[in-house]
Amino acid sequence: MGNSSVLVAIIDTGVNWNHPDLVANYVSLGYDWVNKDSDPMDDNGHGTHVAGIIAAVLNNSVGISGISQVKVMAEKGFDWNGTGYEDDLANAIVHAVDQGAKIINMSWGDTANSSLIYHAIRYAYNAGVLLVASAGNDASSKKSYPGAYHEVIAVSATDQSDDPAWFSNYGDWIELAAPGVSIFSTIWDDSYEYMSGTSMAAPHVAGVTALIWSKFPRITRDQLRMQLRNSADDLGATGFDVYYGYGRVNAMKALILHNIAVTHVSPRKTVIGQEYGVLIDVNVTNRGDITETFNVTLYANTIAIGFQVSTVAAGFFKALSFLWNTVGFSMNNYTITAYARPVPSDIDTADNLYSDGKVLITISGDVNGDKKVDGKDIAITAQAFGSRIGQSLYTPNADINNDGKIEGKDIAIASKNFGKKWT
Repeated sequence: MGNSSVLVAIIDTGVNWNHPDLVANYVSLGYDWVNKDSDPMDDNGHGTHVAGIIAAVLNNSVGISGISQVKVMAEKGFDWNGTGYEDDLANAIVHAVDQGAKIINMSWGDTANSSLIYHAIRYAYNAGVLLVASAGNDASSKKSYPGAYHEVIAVSATDQSDDPAWFSNYGDWIELAAPGVSIFSTIWDDSYEYMSGTSMAAPHVAGVTALIWSKFPRITRDQLRMQLRNSADDLGATGFDVYYGYGRVNAMKALILHNIAVTHVSPRKTVIGQEYGVLIDVNVTNRGDITETFNVTLYANTIAIGFQVSTVAAGFFKALSFLWNTVGFSMNNYTITAYARPVPSDIDTADNLYSDGKVLITISGDVNGDKKVDGKDIAITAQAFGSRIGQSLYTPNADINNDGKIEGKDIAIASKNFGKKWT
C-alpha cells in the first residue's frame, strides 16, 4: 500500500491540504512561490487532482483511493490561472529536494528549454531524486520540458482501451505511458472531478514509484527507474516505441523484484600444476522478490570453464562448486570470474558479474608459485605432510594431486619435477 517514510513532492498549483481525502497523507513542508508564504493552498484544482491520484487516503469511506499511501507535500509554482514562472519552478524543485522529497511530480511543461529549470533538475537528479513529468497535450512529437530532459521520466497518456490518448504528445523522448483519460480525483473545493491529460498520467507513475520505494527502500533511484521500464506492459510496436516508451506502467509487476547477484568467487587453490584440477566456490544470491532459476557461467580470463543451472528462493543464496580441469591450458595467471545470466527484468545487472582472485597454472610441484620447483616447495609440502582438509597444517597448494590429503604422492610429484622452471 505504501510507506509513510516515502515523500512525494507535487510542484503544481498547490494542494488543498485540508481535503478530507488528502489531509491524513499531507505534510506541510512545501512553500507557495506565487504568494511568497508557507501555505501552498490550491486555488485552481489541478495540483489537488494530481495529489489525489498519488495518495488519496485508503479505506476512509470517503471518495477515492490513491495509488500509494505515502506522504505528499506541495510546492505551489502556478497561480489560480495555471501560470507559472521559471524562477518559481526552479526554486520549488530545489526546495522540495532540501525538504527530503524522494520523488518529484511535475505535471506541466513547455516547449522552451529553460537553463534555470534544468540546473534545478540537475540538483535534484544529483541528490538521487526520481523526477516524473507529463509529456504534454499537443498531439505533437515536439519535446516538452522538463519531461524531455534525460534526467526526467516523461509520461504519455493512454485511454480506457490502452490506446494512446488522442491529445498525448509522443516521440523517442517518451519513457513510460499511464492512464490519462477521464481520471476521477480530488479537487480544490473538497470535492472530486474527472480530468484528462498527461498531467493525470504522470502521477500514476509517481504513485507506482512510491510503492516500489516503499517495498524496496534500499534500491537506488536508477535501479528503480529500470524496474519501472522492465515491468511496464509492452503495448503498440514490440519493444520501445514513440507512443508508449517502454510501455504502460504496471503497478503489480513493478512490485515483483528480480535481482540475481554473484557475491563470492573463491578458488580453493591459488597455485596448481599444469593438467591438474582446482575446485572453485561461487555464491549466488537472490536479492529479488520471487524464486528465480538462472544460468551461472565460470570463466578463466575470457574462456568459459564451467556452467551450472541454479534455482534460488527470494532472499537466499546458494553455494556452487565448479571443478576446473586445466588440461589444455598454458602456464599463466588466470583471473576467475562468475557470471549469472540476467533473468527477465533483472533490476541490476552490474552485480551479475564478479571476479575474485587469480589462479596460477605452473609446473606440477611448484607449491609457492615462484615458477620453479626447488627445495622451498619440498619444504612446504614436507611441513604439511600427513595433514588433511580441515586440519590446521593443511596447505591447499601443497595438495598437488587434489586428493584432500598431503602425502608421499605429493612429495613424489614435486621430486619428479625438481629443478624445473619456466619464465
